[in-house]
This record gives sequence, C-alpha cells and structure tokens, in this order.
Amino acid sequence: MNPTCSICRNGNVAGARYCGRCGAPLESRAPDQPEEGRRRFVLRQKFWSWGDDYVIRHANGRDAYQVDGQAFSFGDNLSFQDDTGRELASIRQRLLSWGPTYEIVRHGQVAAVVKKKRFTFFRCEFLVDVPGPDDLVADGDFLHHEYTFTRHRRPVARVSKRWFTFTDTYGVEVEPGEDEILVLASTVVVD
Repeated sequence: MNPTCSICRNGNVAGARYCGRCGAPLESRAPDQPEEGRRRFVLRQKFWSWGDDYVIRHANGRDAYQVDGQAFSFGDNLSFQDDTGRELASIRQRLLSWGPTYEIVRHGQVAAVVKKKRFTFFRCEFLVDVPGPDDLVADGDFLHHEYTFTRHRRPVARVSKRWFTFTDTYGVEVEPGEDEILVLASTVVVD
C-alpha cells in the first residue's frame, strides 16, 4: 500500500516521507477518517509578504480562503477573503483597550471580539465573544499551535501543528455545523 497523507488524504509515491501537497508526514496504513461532516483546513502564512498574509486550503489541497494583511496601517487590519478575492470578513485591532483585542466584522456588524483572557494562572486562554450565549474559548499550547476551541466545554475546533514540518503551517479541524469562517478568523487572530 502506498503511503497516504494524514491530513489531506493524498495518495503518494512509495518511498516518500512527506506529502508533496501539504508537507505532512505520510502514513503507510490507511489513516482514520474524520467524523462525517468535519472539515479540515491547512493554514500557511505567506513567507514573502508585506503584512500578515495567509493562504487557507482545504485538506485536499484546494484553495479555500486567503487573509490579506494591510502592511502600513495603525494596528492590525486583515481582510478575510474567499478564493476569488471577495471579502467575507474583516479583522481589525482595537487600539485603545486593555491587552490585545480584535474585532471580526461580517456584513458591517461585529460578529465576534477576540481577546486574551487576563488573570489565568500558569496558562493562556483566548475568549471569542460572540453576540448571545455561544462564546468560544481557545485553550491549550499556543506557542506550539496545539489548542482547542470549545463552547460550553464541548470541542468546536482543533488546531494542530504536529503534522507539519514547515514553521508557519498548521491544520484546523472544524466540527460539523460550526461557523468555519469565524473559527478560521479567530485562529488567525490567536496566531
């Protein structure tokens, strides 16, 4: 059996150690399939760019989204776009706030406010404050991109870098029925 990519499920040439499509290590056995409806994405920060620019691909390698960072602006301003360049959301930093705070804006309305929780001992947490009772909490190892988004202590999405050899590449797995744009935009903010 030829090795198979553990992230994008791409079949590869025998003898290869890493996927030619996404760079993840290859498995020689059939990988566990994600639960029905889970969506997997690969985030990669563009190396040669002005500002914070990201390419977000589906696990099978197709382009899904892109994030265009404005290089010369006060605070961070990012445009979250689909693969054709149409803006789906914008991410902007609040300049006068306690600690780093970002707003994710969709259709002219604030869809979420992402901020680092203060007063957490020995660990770090981010709060994704959405209107209503459905806030998300990101908790885990942010330095190594190993963390989980939860809502009411139920996992909503997982972020992991362990399968990637590239420094600015990591995977995001979103549970069925969740807002992938909100989760991916929040992941960019946490990064």
